[in-house]
Amino acid sequence: MAYVIYRVTAVGVWGAIAHSGALVNLFNLVPVWQLDGARGFRALGRQ
Repeated sequence: MAYVIYRVTAVGVWGAIAHSGALVNLFNLVPVWQLDGARGFRALGRQ
Protein backbone atom coordinates (compact mmCIF):
# COMPACT_ATOMS: atom_id res chain seq x y z
CA MET A 1 0.00 0.00 0.00
CA ALA A 2 2.87 2.36 0.81
CA TYR A 3 4.32 1.76 -2.65
CA VAL A 4 1.02 2.70 -4.29
CA ILE A 5 0.87 5.90 -2.26
CA TYR A 6 4.48 6.64 -3.24
CA ARG A 7 3.71 6.13 -6.93
CA VAL A 8 0.65 8.40 -6.76
CA THR A 9 2.15 11.20 -4.68
CA ALA A 10 5.93 10.83 -5.38
CA VAL A 11 6.67 11.73 -1.74
CA GLY A 12 10.02 10.20 -0.79
CA VAL A 13 8.96 9.17 2.71
CA TRP A 14 6.42 6.72 1.28
CA GLY A 15 9.10 5.26 -0.97
CA ALA A 16 11.35 4.73 2.05
CA ILE A 17 8.52 3.07 3.99
CA ALA A 18 7.76 0.77 1.05
CA HIS A 19 11.44 -0.12 0.68
CA SER A 20 11.78 -0.86 4.42
CA GLY A 21 8.68 -3.02 4.35
CA ALA A 22 10.03 -4.99 1.40
CA LEU A 23 13.31 -5.63 3.24
CA VAL A 24 11.49 -6.77 6.37
CA ASN A 25 9.40 -9.17 4.28
CA LEU A 26 12.51 -10.59 2.60
CA PHE A 27 14.21 -11.00 5.98
CA ASN A 28 11.14 -12.87 7.23
CA LEU A 29 11.66 -15.50 4.52
CA VAL A 30 15.13 -16.41 5.82
CA PRO A 31 14.91 -20.03 7.07
CA VAL A 32 16.06 -19.48 10.66
CA TRP A 33 14.23 -21.35 13.42
CA GLN A 34 11.57 -18.93 14.79
CA LEU A 35 12.06 -16.37 12.01
CA ASP A 36 11.11 -18.93 9.39
CA GLY A 37 8.56 -17.31 7.07
CA ALA A 38 8.04 -20.62 5.29
CA ARG A 39 6.25 -21.96 8.38
CA GLY A 40 3.58 -19.26 8.10
CA PHE A 41 3.38 -19.65 4.34
CA ARG A 42 2.87 -23.40 4.76
CA ALA A 43 0.02 -22.76 7.23
CA LEU A 44 -1.66 -20.37 4.80
CA GLY A 45 -1.21 -22.72 1.86
CA ARG A 46 -2.98 -25.73 3.36
CA GLN A 47 -5.95 -27.05 1.46
